[in-house]
This record gives sequence, C-alpha cells and structure tokens, in this order.
Amino acid sequence: MLLNKKSKRFLSILITVLVLIVTSCSSSGSEEYPEPSDEQTPSANAITDSISEPESEQNTEPNAELEPLPDLEAKIIITNIVSECSPGGAYCGFDIRLGGPSDDNNEVSITIQDVKQATGVEDLSNGCDGVNEDVGDSIATFNSGGVTDWDVGRGFGLTVVSIENTVTRTCTFTFNAEGAANYQSLEPFSYTFTINKIVEIDTTPPEPPVNVSCSPGGGSTEFFLEWDAPSDPDAIFGIYVYVSKNGGSYNRIINTVISDGQVNTDIDSGARWGVTAYPIPSDAPLMLAVTVFDKNYNESGWWPIDAYFGSGLDCFTGPPPTPNIGIISPAGGSMETSIQILPNGTDPAPAEDISYYQVLIDSGTGFEEIPISSQQNNLATGGVDLIIYPLNHAPVDYQIKAVDYHGNVSATASRSCPDPALMECN
Repeated sequence: MLLNKKSKRFLSILITVLVLIVTSCSSSGSEEYPEPSDEQTPSANAITDSISEPESEQNTEPNAELEPLPDLEAKIIITNIVSECSPGGAYCGFDIRLGGPSDDNNEVSITIQDVKQATGVEDLSNGCDGVNEDVGDSIATFNSGGVTDWDVGRGFGLTVVSIENTVTRTCTFTFNAEGAANYQSLEPFSYTFTINKIVEIDTTPPEPPVNVSCSPGGGSTEFFLEWDAPSDPDAIFGIYVYVSKNGGSYNRIINTVISDGQVNTDIDSGARWGVTAYPIPSDAPLMLAVTVFDKNYNESGWWPIDAYFGSGLDCFTGPPPTPNIGIISPAGGSMETSIQILPNGTDPAPAEDISYYQVLIDSGTGFEEIPISSQQNNLATGGVDLIIYPLNHAPVDYQIKAVDYHGNVSATASRSCPDPALMECN
C-alpha cells in the first residue's frame, strides 16, 4: 500500500515534468515561420477585399484643390501669315487675336502706324503703291460697343489694286494697339509683304492672213494654202487651218507653231507664206480658212475661201468657169432635149465642182428659165449631160450658167440652134 503511494507520487511528478517540457517546446516553436505550402487558404480580410468596390468608386470625395488656369496676359497673337501678294490673286495677310482680356473690358483697336516701301531700286518711301491700306487704318477691333469678344479672332488682308508700270516691291507695315491701357502699352509690331508687279497680258489678236489662195497638194487629200506674209513676222507664233464640209461647222485640221517648220515662210523670197492642208474630206463642197496666233495664243480672224472635193485639183476661189457647151440634140423621148456640158481647160472636173445649171431658152418670146429634168455625170466625156423637158431642141436660143455648191454663179454661155433639121446643134 505504501509502495502504491510512492508510485503514485512518482507518476505525478513525472507528468508535471513532461507538461513543463511540452509547454517549453510549444513556446519556442511559435517564433519560427511555417513551412511554405502549395495551397494557401485566403484570410477573411483577403476575401473581403476581393468583393469590395473598385478603388476609384470608393473615393467619392471631390478634390478640394484644382489645377490653376494659365495666366491670361495682354498680348497680340498673329497666325496664318501669307506674305506674297498679287493683283487679283489669293488672299495675303494674317489672322489676329488677343491673348487676354482688356482692362475694364475696354475696346482694343489694332491700327496701321507706319508703312514703308522698297522696290530694290529706290530708297525707302512712305506708303505702298497698289495697296489700299494705309497709315491710320484700323485692321481689327475687339470689345466694340460693349460686346466682350476679345477672345474671337479676326482676319486682316491687303487689298491689291492694278497700277500700270508698277514693279515688284516690298512693303513693311507697322501696327500698334490703341484703347485699353494694358494693350496700348504693348510695343508695336511689323510684318513685311511682297507685292508682285502687275503683268499686263496682251489680248490683241494679230491681223488675219490676206490674199489666201489654194492649189493642189502632193496627195489626193491635200491642198496647199498660200497667203501674204504678215507685216510683223516675229509677232506670229503659229497658225491654224480649218475646214468646213457641206456648209457645216469649221473643224481645225492643222495646229502648228512657226518654229516647227511646217509653215513655209520663204515663198517668193519671203513675200508669201504657205502650208499643206490635210486631210481634206472628199466628195463634198468645202470651205477652207487660215488663221494666225501670237505667243499669247490670241487668234486672228479669217477670210474663208471656197474649195472643192479634195481631189488634188485647183481650189476654187471665185465663181465657176463659164460652161463649155457641147452638142445640143434631141433626147430619147418626145419633147426632150439633151445638152452636153464638156470639161474645159480652166475647170477640168465640172461634174464634181458644179451643184447645178441654169438653162434659159428663147423660142421667140424672150428668155425664160426652163426646168432640168435630169442632170447626170458622163464618165466618157468627164462632163455632164442635161435633159430638158418639154422642149424641142430647135429653133431655140440657149443661155446656160453654172452654179457651184457655195452659190457662186458663172458667166453665161450662149448657143443658137435655128435649124430643127440638124439633129446635132454644135
């Protein structure tokens, strides 16, 4: 029993010692960092943070201190400067505005204080030739009539007018501010503009070519045109040639300058000029015209001339030649008369040149025109055969005229056929 008491006491002491040891170890271990772990359990604070409102929305209190605005000062601001000026040209000048309000909102006027001109030949002179603006002119006004508009820009432009014999010059304009005290105290400022001289453009056309004539060219669609040499050859820069077909509009077929060599300026030792006109339309009545132009392309007038079908024959510049009457005889039908018109030396191709013929007859009561029932080219003779109806070929006196496509009428050809027994009157 005593042993048991001793054993119990020993056990009690042993337990107390063990508790002290365990308590000491536990206290020492609490000062060490825990081992890292692949998985971390978020803290309560972390969870709260993850569901909180965004930071920008959390700060709902306004900032009591704002950034200060830049100081507005009295100054004149110039932009968009254009310094080259020409009469009738684009704008030259600048845009102007103020840098800040005026004292007591008073009016501010920008005026021209001085103008100096230099031409590069003369000394400086006052004013600027060919420009309307001058000393004392106001170019911009701000806060006028109590309206606060100092912050609204203005535009200033020089007005350049035409003055004969004016040379290129530079004009320096000096400006100053008047009105409100804080602007009137500013230093004047200057800008220089170049005023280009006035170039007078010659608009007077040269004289038209005169005594124009036409002759065959080197090909079937060519004519050679000649005219008197101009009184001032150096003033002629080039020529145009026009052709009209069937009375229609004139189409330009040649546009050349003298220096190209297409115009012959040495005909008759320089007394005549000439050019080959091509291509000439065929199978139609034509009108040809030559004009000249100067270096400013001022074009002269013209004197159109008649021409024919571009067959390489002489151009026609007057009335048709007198008809060459051949044989007058009865035609195939009753009361029909055949009149033969033959080619002649001055007009080898009347069948092409002539539009129609006028036939007048006198059977004893005086001449009167009689209608032509048929007019046909005769390939064998190269002329024209006319059929007159109703008419016996004799005894009759005939007068025949040719009319070309331009309405020109030839001289009258006459034939008398007194004997009806003669079947051919020639």
